[in-house]
Amino acid sequence: TSDRRTLSLHLFNIYAIIDRVVPEPKLNVFAIPNLNSLTFIPSVHEQQMLMKELTFIFGTSIIKTLPQISRYFQGIYPVHLNHRYSEFAGIKTTQYPLGLYDCNENKTQEMIQLLKKLSDLYVPCRNGEIIEPVFFGGDRLTDERVQGAQNAMSNAGSAIERLEGFISKIEDFHRLMNFLE
Repeated sequence: TSDRRTLSLHLFNIYAIIDRVVPEPKLNVFAIPNLNSLTFIPSVHEQQMLMKELTFIFGTSIIKTLPQISRYFQGIYPVHLNHRYSEFAGIKTTQYPLGLYDCNENKTQEMIQLLKKLSDLYVPCRNGEIIEPVFFGGDRLTDERVQGAQNAMSNAGSAIERLEGFISKIEDFHRLMNFLE
């Protein structure tokens, strides 16, 4: 109606998630001419690991698909393939709320301001250089807006000013929420 206006709120709820597994340091980058073609052929150990993993995947698929086999093997066949991070898989994720920010992601300038503020607060830097970029997750639209803000700042003088402290990624939580509903 003419006497009531729709109020549109645009807010970012931001929180940090602690890695359960500490990432390994980056490997040395080799120049292309120094790479040996044998580097890309799996070793005997890697082939054995691959065969074990594929056997598990096929076995799981057959047991889930065929009721005649499922009847006998469902209770004795392992549900999960053990790997070096298995012990971390069941641990609850640790999250810390970082705040609610008033930002309309449809406006590139507001996204730039938000990313600058978050860069100052949460991107690890030393002597003005980014030590390690951090992930910035959201839905597909947020991912597009973050990349647009980074592209808009691509001519800035330093990496932090170019907003390179963030790696934009799609969380796809809308799909998960639809599934849970």
